[in-house]
Amino acid sequence: MSREDIGGYLGMRLETICRAIDSLRSQGIVSVSGRAVEILDLERLRTLITGGEGPMTL
Repeated sequence: MSREDIGGYLGMRLETICRAIDSLRSQGIVSVSGRAVEILDLERLRTLITGGEGPMTL
């Protein structure tokens, strides 16, 4: 899926998707290479999703 496709699916703007992915990458949670996304820290990602540490900051 492209970032545009993800944005369309979630009803979000492309810029928001790009900021979120960049934030996850800078926190060491994911690695992105072209269209491939590798989850590096699944527990941290789960914590962000469930709100264990508050909302994800962009």
